[in-house]
Amino acid sequence: MVFKLLLPLILGHGCLALSAQPPPSVHRALSYFKNDQATQVWQLLIPKVQQSLDSSSLQLAWTYNPLLGGAPDSIGNPLPSIVPDRWIVPLFKGSKSCDLWLLHHPEGLAGLWIKLADQSRNSPLPDYANKAGAAQDTLHIEYKEKAIHGILSKPSNAPTRALVILVHGSGPGDENQALGPNQMFRDLALGLASRKMACFRYEKVTRSHPDWFRENFTTQEEYLEPLHALVAYFSQHPEYKTIPLFLAGHSHGGAMVPLYLDQYPKNPIKAWIGLAAPAQPVLNILPEQMHYLAALDGKISDSETRNLEWLKQRMQLLESQGLSDSVLKTPQILDLPWVYWHQDLKSIPNHAAQRVKKPYLLLFGARDYQVNQRQVSEWRRVKKLHNTPFEYYVLEGLNHQLMPGIGRPEPKEYENPNHVAKEVIDLMSSFINKQLGGE
Repeated sequence: MVFKLLLPLILGHGCLALSAQPPPSVHRALSYFKNDQATQVWQLLIPKVQQSLDSSSLQLAWTYNPLLGGAPDSIGNPLPSIVPDRWIVPLFKGSKSCDLWLLHHPEGLAGLWIKLADQSRNSPLPDYANKAGAAQDTLHIEYKEKAIHGILSKPSNAPTRALVILVHGSGPGDENQALGPNQMFRDLALGLASRKMACFRYEKVTRSHPDWFRENFTTQEEYLEPLHALVAYFSQHPEYKTIPLFLAGHSHGGAMVPLYLDQYPKNPIKAWIGLAAPAQPVLNILPEQMHYLAALDGKISDSETRNLEWLKQRMQLLESQGLSDSVLKTPQILDLPWVYWHQDLKSIPNHAAQRVKKPYLLLFGARDYQVNQRQVSEWRRVKKLHNTPFEYYVLEGLNHQLMPGIGRPEPKEYENPNHVAKEVIDLMSSFINKQLGGE
């Protein structure tokens, strides 16, 4: 069992600079770990964390690390993260690696986790990204007495024409929406900066503040409220409030953008962009995804059939009975609370987009099995039915990450080093320039 401890206590607000040197608590912890003295690390934990973990369990987790198959042979240098006071330490055993997260607190350590290694850490830049022409500032924007942590990329040698906020897909993504060795949002941000456009990408609150999502929550807390705080910040900040503001969401985030605009109609958003954005609620497309993956090997096993039937039954139960006692007592779908899925079924992205009536651009990959061509058809159907003005493109050869590939799409291709296709940057920047009155 991977040990993941505990409730991170992020302290401090406002726009803070990342510390260049690890604090003493991190150095001491690594010294103890290097000498196989994990029980001594326990002494560094603040009392709230100690109450949830005994020293012998910490020693066992270190000695029998399941991600490495045992204790590490070597420990890398601590690396700063986008979250102040959170340090990331690479661990190695033979050809295997993982990351140790340490969260500093004035009184010791407020948390530690063992995580899968960040394979994208040394990802090269795409050819279209002119890093020398882009300034990157780390921002810590106050939110619910803590902060949303992100990176603002902007042209360093030209006036900023527009500012784009990027919205994550499903899961607790980092600021780059890293998947395998690739950084989708980093590529988009630097690509747009090369076109004189600023871009803000941020660590999703489900990753920065997982303690907020232990019990019932919905996309309201996961997506809409943080996004509203960011829109308010940039639209009121003296440096940014005169710059036209756009939203661009990927996958589930792309579905959330029109729902946000519909819920908060008094917004300053000029237009929006959906990147592989589903037209329907996520729960409606989940069975198709699962069936596709089950059939990749050419046959669907009995256990896979049972899993698909289980999902179908859970969905039918939720649709027919809502949040009844019988529903709440059944196992959850993907470990997400039933109230989450109940809200999801009531949130229909293409209907919200029709009500909002703001210009938007939709980009899809022709090789995308997660948001497939049926979702493109659903968007087209609404366009025809309501005469909704929007642009859409299905880009040949691109997958769900809008990265190029060949052959039948499957999850293992996300393990290959890749970049967002340049034509995605071209279409996004062309659409934004059109909304600004030029090409």
